[in-house]
Amino acid sequence: MRVFWSPVRERTPVWSSFSCQGDRPSQQDSLGVTGPGGEKEKGVLAVVADGMGGLAHGGELSRLTVEALLCHFEETPPAGDPVTELWDLCAKGVRQAQQFLHSNPGETGGTTLVAALFRDRTLSFLSVGDSRLCLIRSGGLLWLNRPHSYLVQLGQAAAGGRMPIVEALRDPQSHALTSFVGSDEPLLVDFSPEAVRLLPGDQVLLMSDGVSQTLTEEEIISAVKGRGPKAAARELERAVAEKKRPQQDNYSAVVLFC
Repeated sequence: MRVFWSPVRERTPVWSSFSCQGDRPSQQDSLGVTGPGGEKEKGVLAVVADGMGGLAHGGELSRLTVEALLCHFEETPPAGDPVTELWDLCAKGVRQAQQFLHSNPGETGGTTLVAALFRDRTLSFLSVGDSRLCLIRSGGLLWLNRPHSYLVQLGQAAAGGRMPIVEALRDPQSHALTSFVGSDEPLLVDFSPEAVRLLPGDQVLLMSDGVSQTLTEEEIISAVKGRGPKAAARELERAVAEKKRPQQDNYSAVVLFC
């Protein structure tokens, strides 16, 4: 399990996490949370990366990407605009991945990335790939980012009348990624143009697709409802394990309470 963190201080989100191998030969997920250190205004950064198991170095790239974002966040002063800061952090992670691949000619690797920055009771985010971010408020769940998967393109084709929606949903390649860190193609990046104002009691979850594609929205809400972050993380982990899916993917999540 690859988990990185440093302690958070008062007036920051309370959080917990888990990372499980599932029914796969190795762990490709990485995650991390870093606190404000000596600069309260810097906020809290949470990151989840899911290495692509079909490529040789998915696990290495997920670890390197998480480490690059957390280290750069801790070593640099806060930017005036959190969205700009997240783009800068993403660029650091992408360069780290590219350097690794350039130093291993002929090798392949890729990872998803979802990063959330909490500052001044607001949330800003950025994501590449299909790792997900959601906000749970007043018993309802809102997905904040969009997955970069072939299913989105299939859905657009179905909406335009170019194929039946049933055919789009049944396509065996529907979950193939259309953007990931380590790709030679231009990155598709989803992000928050403006920070999301958080309310007391809000719950924010970052998760790999091993969680989001295994549990329904109702199951995710049920796991965290009425529980503190540690208990909610344990319940999410238990809920995925109880599915007992054949070839269960690595599953990891960070749970933050505001």
